[in-house]
Amino acid sequence: MGTYNAVYFDENDLALGIFTSVLNYGTSIVGDLDGDGRITSADATALARYLVGYAVAIDLRAADINGDRHVDIRDLTLLSRWLIGDKSNEIVSVW
Repeated sequence: MGTYNAVYFDENDLALGIFTSVLNYGTSIVGDLDGDGRITSADATALARYLVGYAVAIDLRAADINGDRHVDIRDLTLLSRWLIGDKSNEIVSVW
């Protein structure tokens, strides 16, 4: 477990900033559901599709944004809020 530096991008691949307190659990970056090394709206979209039942390949450890060991709408809400700039809730997991 440790600190991981990640750049987050908008839908046009424009860098929005660097999030330096993303936790790295083995090969999982919390919030990076598709494993591309970036936390983007594609990750939120993949999580939304997973939650409504689509067969989507996501990293479930990275999807547990609030660290309660359940992947649900609360995780999607936190991820979405973080992506639009609300950093009041840190992205943290305890896996």
